[in-house]
Parts: sequence; structure tokens; C-alpha cells
Amino acid sequence: MTPSDLKPYEALYRTGRLMGANRALREFLGWPEHFPLPLSISHGVDFGHCFHPMDVDSAEPIHWATNERMVKLARMVKPSILAPHPWALLTRTAQLETGKGVLVIGPPPSPANDSRLHDLIRDYSPRETTILVKARGAYRDSIAFWQNQGFHTITAESQDGGFYQRLHSILSAYERIVSPTFSSAAIFAAALGKAVDLLRGFSYTAYEPADYENEVNLSSPDARAVVKVFCGKSQTQATQTAQDLLGFGALADSRRVRNELLEEIQQLQRPVYANPKSSVPVILRQEAARLLNKPGLLRFSTRQIVRTLRRKHICIMQINEIDVWLHGKTDNNFTLTPVPYMPGVTVPGAAPAGYSR
Repeated sequence: MTPSDLKPYEALYRTGRLMGANRALREFLGWPEHFPLPLSISHGVDFGHCFHPMDVDSAEPIHWATNERMVKLARMVKPSILAPHPWALLTRTAQLETGKGVLVIGPPPSPANDSRLHDLIRDYSPRETTILVKARGAYRDSIAFWQNQGFHTITAESQDGGFYQRLHSILSAYERIVSPTFSSAAIFAAALGKAVDLLRGFSYTAYEPADYENEVNLSSPDARAVVKVFCGKSQTQATQTAQDLLGFGALADSRRVRNELLEEIQQLQRPVYANPKSSVPVILRQEAARLLNKPGLLRFSTRQIVRTLRRKHICIMQINEIDVWLHGKTDNNFTLTPVPYMPGVTVPGAAPAGYSR
């Protein structure tokens, strides 16, 4: 196929539009604006914590992997190329400051989650500490909570095309980053060479689909190895691990990445990735998805329908992330409790009993 063959399906290629990923890659490759970028990319940092590369089953026919391990796993599903993560691409031009003070990465906003975190950082100096509040739900009430406790607050706002630039400016402004979870922001900060401390003993609650453990491998040895590095005493090793995950080593390979992408496009049999286990012919799903602009149709199968219905079977997850990754799942650090599905309320990633909307 050629880039022109992919053009009618460009509207289905959505994951790369998040947080400015495609824009950064176009600049890196010198990729023409009229050429689609048919690449799926993980919506967070893939540190080996899922059974399959994150978002590999999206509509895009090629996966954008940021390290060799991810390339190998993604190619079991569809073609994949190795290219630097958008965060690595951003560091080529974004200004990095020495920074001062402490930035604490906040949990999904809710009175209970914020109070638990506050209990763990009572000895922090409010004048020198800022809380990074996630822009989820009624997060402005979370901002008010922290400000009432005397802490500064900041947020990167929504995950639009300028998200990475805003987050880079935030992380760059601080000397030390503290995270009570294994957040992507902690990996991004380490990749910049910032001192990153994982805060032990923190549990939080959030809504998650009933099949959460079918997606996230809580026993992953790869994920455990990464978290152990971050819990160690070597900041240099944490920085190197973060940069390896994000593909910093490929920053000098723009010509290789461009050629690899063109080769993969030429070898494509179809302009989209579609669930190979569906009984509905691929060409029908492909054209229906294009005409209706609904990439979800590409995943259509009896099994997928069941999974979609199961996602309406929501659970409240309580988790101590750091403890789970280091020591494995136990009844003390991880629980899933089924709750009724409520549209617009039991949203995966949001916190239960959150602030009033």
C-alpha cells in the first residue's frame, strides 16, 4: 500500500492524535502533512504491566513501539516499528530547568484518596511542596482541598495536543518528584534526570472494568523489575531505565524510523487492523468503520460483545500499587468489589465517592 491508499481511513487513526504524539513524530521524521500516520501508540507508558502492548488492538494497522521488548510483543499482533516515545521527542527542543521544591503526583481526585495521601505527607513543608492534581471528575474541588491544607497545586489539564508540553514544563520546574503510585509522570520525570521517590504505603480507590485483571498482569516480572529499579537508591539507574522504556536511544535514528515506516506501509495488506477472530468478514467491518467513522466496529466479534457488556460490570478497585508490583497481589493490597454500572458516574479511572460535580 501507499500513504495515499491509507488516506480514506485516516479518521480511524485516533490514538496518535492524543497528547500531540503524531505532531512530534511528523517533525522528527519530516513526514508530510498529507501523509497519514497509521500508528497505534500506548496512551500511557507501557512498562510491561499488561498482557499485550497497550492499545495494540486499536484501528491503526501498525504499532508504534518505544523499546525492543514492545516491538517483539506487538509483532505477534500486527506490524510494529521502533520509534522514540513522544516524550523523548519533546526533550530535543523543550527547555529543562534545574527546578526547586517538591512535586507530589496526586491520585484520582476524591476526598478519601486525597485524605490518605495527606496523611502520608503531613511532614512535608507546604511552602516547598506542590500537588499535581489529575484533571478527572470534579478535580477543582481536589485543588481546593489541597490549598486548604496549605499546599500549592498545579494540573496539566486535559490530554489534548498540548498535554506533553504542559507536563514537561511542570516536571521541569521541580527538583524532586514524589509519587504514591507508579504513574507515567514518574517515568517521564526520571527520564529527564529528576530525582524520583516512590511513596510507600499508599492505597487508593478507583472504578475499573470487571475484566481489569485480564488486561493488567499484576504478576508481570518485567513490571516488577522496573518498579524495583525506581525503589532502589540509584537515580542514574532509574533515569536509564526510564529512557530505555521511552526509546531515547532511537533519537538519532530518524532516517531509519522513516524508512522502516515506509516499508511497513508498503507491505500492508489492509489499511486498518481488525479483530482476526470475528466471524464477520474483515472487508465488511473495514468499510462499515470507514463510512460510519466508528473504529470500534473493527473489533466486532461475539467475544468482543461479551467483553463490552462486561465492561458495564464495574468494580471499585482498591490498590496499593507499589506494594503489588514489588510483592505480588494479596488481599491486603488489592481488591475488586462489584458495583452497579451508572453511565457517566462509574467511569474507569475516576474515583468513587468523588467530589460533587
